[in-house]
Amino acid sequence: MTPVSFSSSSAFSTSCATQMSSGTTSTTSSSSTALTTSVARNVLVSHTTQSKTSSPSSSLLAHLFSPISGFLRFFKPILAHGAPAPQSSSFATTTSSPGAQKVAQTATEAINFELQKKEAEQGNSSAQYMLGLYYEQGKGVQKDLTEAVKWFRRAAELGHASAQYSLAVCYDKGNGVEKDLSETVKWYRRAAEQGDAAAQYNLAVCYDKGEGAQQDPIEAVKWLRRSAEQGYASAQHNLGTCYDRGNGVQKDPIEAVKWYKRAAEQGYAKAQNCLGFCYNKGEGVQKDPIEAVKWYKRAAEQGYASAQHNLGVCYDWGIGVQKDPSEAVKWYRRAAEQGDASAQHSLGTCYVMGEGVQQDPIEAVKWYKRAAEQGHAHAQHSLGVCYEEGEGVRRNLHKAVKWYRRAAEQGDASAQHSLGVCYEEGNGVRRNLNEARRLYELAAAQGNVDAQTRLMWMRLPLHAPPLTQLSALPSA
Repeated sequence: MTPVSFSSSSAFSTSCATQMSSGTTSTTSSSSTALTTSVARNVLVSHTTQSKTSSPSSSLLAHLFSPISGFLRFFKPILAHGAPAPQSSSFATTTSSPGAQKVAQTATEAINFELQKKEAEQGNSSAQYMLGLYYEQGKGVQKDLTEAVKWFRRAAELGHASAQYSLAVCYDKGNGVEKDLSETVKWYRRAAEQGDAAAQYNLAVCYDKGEGAQQDPIEAVKWLRRSAEQGYASAQHNLGTCYDRGNGVQKDPIEAVKWYKRAAEQGYAKAQNCLGFCYNKGEGVQKDPIEAVKWYKRAAEQGYASAQHNLGVCYDWGIGVQKDPSEAVKWYRRAAEQGDASAQHSLGTCYVMGEGVQQDPIEAVKWYKRAAEQGHAHAQHSLGVCYEEGEGVRRNLHKAVKWYRRAAEQGDASAQHSLGVCYEEGNGVRRNLNEARRLYELAAAQGNVDAQTRLMWMRLPLHAPPLTQLSALPSA
C-alpha cells in the first residue's frame, strides 16, 4: 500500500489550486502563482473553439457560415437541374469519398475567401476579422500570419471585439508581428471592456503573472470574475483557485467550492479534480469521500493525470470506494505514463510491495527514477533506499547519498534522517557527526521518530566506562 499522497496539478497536500504554466500543466509544485494559462494560450484561432457558455458572441458563427450558405444557394439550381446522377451505388461511394469532400471544401473556402475579401475591402469589420482568420489558418488562401495581423488590426481599430482578442494573441505569441506584451494587454483590455469572456480571462492571467502589466492579484480577480460570471469555465476554475489560496481576495473555501463546481459541471477536468479534493478533505463543503471519488473519476476519465493519481490513491486505501489494489495500479499507471511524478512514485511503491501487481524491484526502480529526475522528493528518497539496499539495482552507497541529499534539500524528513545515518556511520560519505546531528535535528523537528531516537543516543556519553571501573569508583 503506497503512502496517502493526493495531488492536484502539482501538490495536493497544500490545496487543489493549480499553478500557472504556458501550454501544459507542470507536475512539480509552485506556490508563486495561482492561475492556469493552458486553455487561454490554446485559444488562438477564434472564440468558436470555446464552449457555448464560453463564447462571447454567438453572432460569430453567423459571420462564418453566411457566405458559405450563399454559395450553396447559388449552386443549388445547377445541382437541381444538372444531368441526372447514375443510379449505381459506386457513384455515391465516389462522390462521398474523402478526396472528393476535400476538393469541395477547398473550392468552398476559396469562394468564401473572395466574398469575405470583397466585403473587407469595403470596410466591413466582421469580414476583415474573418479574412484575418482565413490568412491565419490558411483556409482558401496561402497561410500568411503577417497578412492575418493586418486584417485583425483593421477590424480591431473599428472596435471588433473578436479581432481585438485575436490581435492580442498575435502580440502575445509573436505570430505575424514582433512579440510585445504591452500591446497584448492593450488589445486584451479593449476586447475585455466590450465583454469578451476569453479576453477578460487572458487579461486576468496577464495581471496575475505581471506580463505586459504590473502584477496585481486584485485586478486579476476582477477580470476573472467578469469572465466567470459569463460561464467561462477556465475563469471559474481559476477564480475558485484564488478563493482557495487567498490570492487577490480573502481566502474563502466555500466560495472556492462554488466556482469549482460551476466549472466542474461544464466538464472542466481541473475543476473536477479540485472539487474532488474539497469533498475528500471537507474544505468548503461537508466531507464526502464518495462524492470525491465521483469527481476524481470524471476528471480521470478525461485523461487528467492528477485526477488519475488521486483516484488510484482512493482505490489503494479504500477511500470512498472498495479497496482494490489492481484498480489502483491501473490508474497510477495511466497517470505515470503521462509523466505525473506522484503517480510514478506510487506505481514504483506498488512494484516494491507487490500490491496490485507482481513484485518487481527492477520495475520499481525504473518508476522511482522517472519521478526522482523530475524532482519528486519522496521518489528521490525511495530511489536512495534502493541504491543503499541493492534492491532492483546494484548497491551503490555514493548514489544513495546523492539521492538522499536531493530529497533532504527539499525538506523531506525521511531523507534527512537517512542522510544523517550515512554521515554518522560513514556510508558513502566521510563520517561527520556534526552534520549527522544537524540533519537529525531537521528531521526530528518535523516529527520523524527515527531521527528523534538517533539524537537521543547521540546525546549520551560516547564512551561509557566499563562496569569494573564503575564498581571501583569511590562512594559519595
